[in-house]
Amino acid sequence: MAQTQDGAPLQDQPRPTDSQEQPYFVPPQPGYYYVPVPMPTAARVPPRSTSLGIWGLACGIAAFLLPIFGIILIETTWRYEDFGRVLAFLAPLAAIVGIVLSSVAMSRRYTRRGFAIAGLVVGILGVLGVLSILVGALAYA
Repeated sequence: MAQTQDGAPLQDQPRPTDSQEQPYFVPPQPGYYYVPVPMPTAARVPPRSTSLGIWGLACGIAAFLLPIFGIILIETTWRYEDFGRVLAFLAPLAAIVGIVLSSVAMSRRYTRRGFAIAGLVVGILGVLGVLSILVGALAYA
């Protein structure tokens, strides 16, 4: 027969009643506080992003601004007239690059899709603006 540490048989030990059972949570001693430990969670993987949409937007904005600065340089100063023409002729290139970069960024399933849409719209408007400037220049030539 099994015995406890003091030598008494196990059958002779009184069984605790429901009122005498130990609670599941033992309150901490005075001066000590229970601090719950957070459960470990799976690491969140940040969504992949690309800067093609941002570059497309930047090229589209450049397609708007380059002819404006070019015309300002051509009309106001005689010294930088050639530089103004170079800026005006770089605008279609910037617009086409902006459209290509924005369309590539939209075809990929990354974040920052709004930049790609804005770059595509601004690039198309830049091409239309450059075409209207060229048609106006050819009409007055």
